[in-house]
Amino acid sequence: MKSTDGYTVNKLSDPNAPTQGKLQTSSNFRFGPGDVKFKDLNGDGVINNGSQLIDDYGDLSVIGNTTPRYEYSFRLGMEYKGVDFSVFFQGVGKRDMWGASPLAIPGFNSSDGAMPKVIAQDFWYETYDGSGNVIDSNYDAFYPRAYNLGASSTGNNMQVCDRYLLNMAYLRMKNLTIGYTMPRQLTRKAMINNVRIYISLENFLTFDKLRGLPIDPEEIAGYSLLNTSNYNSSRTGVGVPTFKSASVGLQLTF
Repeated sequence: MKSTDGYTVNKLSDPNAPTQGKLQTSSNFRFGPGDVKFKDLNGDGVINNGSQLIDDYGDLSVIGNTTPRYEYSFRLGMEYKGVDFSVFFQGVGKRDMWGASPLAIPGFNSSDGAMPKVIAQDFWYETYDGSGNVIDSNYDAFYPRAYNLGASSTGNNMQVCDRYLLNMAYLRMKNLTIGYTMPRQLTRKAMINNVRIYISLENFLTFDKLRGLPIDPEEIAGYSLLNTSNYNSSRTGVGVPTFKSASVGLQLTF
């Protein structure tokens, strides 16, 4: 996995920049404006994976861990003059993941037509007039220039790197309940020992660092108990999300 250094133009305009190594050319790709610029971590002037041995890993480095770390939960509550309040939160403090779906990686199965708005509006581009002059551009985009990666989460200049690594840490309000218990001196007149009215919300609030990507950090990938090789299996963000629900109730004790 590589560390990134923003964007760069083709190396020919900067003779002192590291050569992008094996990413420089392929049958359908040549490194150029709008592509990701990787850091030359070993200082040899070439960006590559080395021989992928323990003593020669090129510019690869550890950039994350898919194992959820610092899982936690807590509950808060209070009662005052008949009003009761409770809220339950749970979350994961640290988890990293390289996405594998159109919802996480620009260009992944682009023929499917599924692309989040946050990606579609924030990729590098240039448009030209008939004379070849740039008339519109988005040089400060978060995502690189567009490619069709097919059914792959990596390809061309889109390689596993820290810039597009998903931060799957989150804090979710699993439940919020607010209730009111009527005074007993009132309910006893109706021969009712206790009357409580409440409203309960499930999964209504989530804090995450996914930059608006439509991915549920708690339900990460699609899966089928009947067929683990189905279309959505292991695809980031295409599983059934955690449902939100709201309920209102009345509790009577006679």
